[in-house]
Amino acid sequence: MQEFLSKTDERAYELSGELTIYNAEALKKSLRPIFDLAHDRLSVDCAGIKEIDGAGLQILLVYRNHVKANGGELLLTNVPDLMQQLFETVGTEQ
Repeated sequence: MQEFLSKTDERAYELSGELTIYNAEALKKSLRPIFDLAHDRLSVDCAGIKEIDGAGLQILLVYRNHVKANGGELLLTNVPDLMQQLFETVGTEQ
């Protein structure tokens, strides 16, 4: 299984790879630590994302909304231009 998420600190992660429909199931499994720590304030560095499509963005938004609903915060940093454009296209903030 491809890993997309790597832990860099107690509450910091790096996200990398191709976040696309072709990798959706592996991406969901890789993001599980974020789901389990939903009550915390977490930071995710997105600089390593090579490609993202609507499916990848949708998965990130589901996880972000889960964290928010459980009193936590998911901060996405170093968001690539393509990812920022997708956020703008769907009308949501990163």
